[in-house]
Amino acid sequence: MKWIQLSLFALCLSFTHAAAQEGMKWGKIPEEYLQMKAYEPDTGAAALVLGHTGELYFDLSQGKLEYFFERHRRVKIFNRSAFDEGDITIPVYEEERVSEIQGHVYTPDGQEYTLKKSDIFEEKVTKTFKLIKFSLPNLTEGAVLEFRYKLNSNHFFQLESWYFQENIPTLWSEYKLSIPEWFRYVTISQGENLVQSNTSQSRKSVRVPAYTATVSGTRQAGTTTRDAMIKEYHYWAKDVPALRSQDYITTMDDYYAKIRYQLAAFQWPNETPEPVLSSWEVVAGGLWDSDNFGKQITRQGNFKRLRAAVEPSLAGITENDEKVRIIYNFLAKNVNWDNSFGILARESLDDCFEKKAANSAELNLMMLALLTDQGIPCYPLLVSTRDHGKVIDIYPIMGQFNHLMTLVEYDGQMVMMDAGSKLRPPGLPRLPALNKKGWVVDKTAPQWIDLPVMAGGTTILGNVRLEEDGRLSGTVQERYIGYDAVLMRSELEESKSDNPIQRAFKEKFPDAALEEIEIKNQGDAIQPLSVNLKCSIPDAAVANGDFIYVTPVLIPPFEENPLKLTKRDFPVEIPYMINEKRVLQVELPEGYELEETLEPIRLVLLDQAGLFTMSTSLVANKLQILYEFRITRLNFKPDEYPGLKTFFDLAVEKQNQQIVLKKK
Repeated sequence: MKWIQLSLFALCLSFTHAAAQEGMKWGKIPEEYLQMKAYEPDTGAAALVLGHTGELYFDLSQGKLEYFFERHRRVKIFNRSAFDEGDITIPVYEEERVSEIQGHVYTPDGQEYTLKKSDIFEEKVTKTFKLIKFSLPNLTEGAVLEFRYKLNSNHFFQLESWYFQENIPTLWSEYKLSIPEWFRYVTISQGENLVQSNTSQSRKSVRVPAYTATVSGTRQAGTTTRDAMIKEYHYWAKDVPALRSQDYITTMDDYYAKIRYQLAAFQWPNETPEPVLSSWEVVAGGLWDSDNFGKQITRQGNFKRLRAAVEPSLAGITENDEKVRIIYNFLAKNVNWDNSFGILARESLDDCFEKKAANSAELNLMMLALLTDQGIPCYPLLVSTRDHGKVIDIYPIMGQFNHLMTLVEYDGQMVMMDAGSKLRPPGLPRLPALNKKGWVVDKTAPQWIDLPVMAGGTTILGNVRLEEDGRLSGTVQERYIGYDAVLMRSELEESKSDNPIQRAFKEKFPDAALEEIEIKNQGDAIQPLSVNLKCSIPDAAVANGDFIYVTPVLIPPFEENPLKLTKRDFPVEIPYMINEKRVLQVELPEGYELEETLEPIRLVLLDQAGLFTMSTSLVANKLQILYEFRITRLNFKPDEYPGLKTFFDLAVEKQNQQIVLKKK
């Protein structure tokens, strides 16, 4: 493609770029910021971004296709919990260069500390990627820190992203870009209501090398000049509030005000545009032709030893669902996940099998290869994990994916598989993979699909006797399904010497005695996980004179409302459906009667998105308490948040009310 072969043209371009944002000059800290004790609009903020400016401009005058990015950041520290603002990491890829690193710390009493070159170091991550790190010296509460650096990069496909919003408030954030008309970028932005912008353009004189034809090809013969339009983009945001993470969210990166530039096409003067962002169909074809993706599946030489190892287990098996289960379990037992996500294989599948370790892409490529070899219809499924951010289906940008799964077709349905864990049954992906959408890499008809809604569930049955002194003794049966079972199995496996069930019970009831613990189906992920306890809990109820006060939910699903904010400006994103049930049967002590019970309650969220019920009944001297809490919808918009928060509030309030028994 012509735009890749720019070294043949040896482009030459030179033009001036704008200065940094007025009012924030390097080394000049206004006294009011040095003496500032807190930020009045957000007094709980541990730090405040006083100014953050970035400037990106292309410079082709050296015959190279590259751009420069200059960054300057200044932060006021209020609390030591924000000292990590002084720990700076700059990701640098091969052929990129970082220069002019400077840093200072200024204290309210007039002291100034300077970053030394010896405090800057490199951490090599891969052959083509490293991290440049430094920590600003002598940070104290009340100090102001600032740093700046320049990045020289030839990675023009995706320019430096810019965040106008963070988890601390920002007084001023500004980003300027100067881009020659030959580069056509698409912008992907969010939080536009917080950001202002303007665009201008001007013509500049551009030096372009001239070439003459020779028998052997072409050779450079001096230079010529052309006019080029330079587009200037200016974005800024003022007094931006902090956006802090809360429960039930994918990643805050999905909601910060930010902008990024992705190259869509390059057009050399007087030439037709050369597209960079092609189509999903072209991308799918390229993946299937890739040695690190499609050819790992289609070339049996890449998984010859793996195939030979699994074949004895498949001998005589004719049903596809049984073959799928065998292959899934074989990989879970014989290849360990190395805790890294990926969409491409780093080495052949046989090499991964021999090492007994693989990333998520290699594990699922193994599964795809073995299923394809057995004639079972299956497709690669690319997703972005929850902490990696949401996907955009408009543009075929591969960088937004970081995890590969398997979509299997059998028994008339499509089932998601995510190889690599004996704790998860077939059909249950890794929890981080539950992120709304996935892209099916079909050779001829790639498509986007909505990921199916998954579920978890916990049921706890208690059959206990209440003593006059408030002691409860009896049996408790716990049953976990879906993701609740996966999480509990994971805790059991990680806690070699300390049983997590016993630990959790002791945390809630420190004086409790667990006389027996029986765990069933811990090693069979397909079956529900069952736990049977025999216990005695002193002071589980409060005895006071002739009265006993009983808390109705012995082991609640949550102790407090996880939704803390009064108002929430971003969605609530629950990973899987919640289904919590509690049934407690209490044999009352002789001579006591029910003085005060709970009013039965039944709450239903709009569109049946949730259900909360709680009731009590008394038969002879046995008190039965029924509790159920369900959330069946995963995503709630900001305007639905108040109703959802109230729903949780009422559930917590009701489970903490007390039942009163009185001595006759």
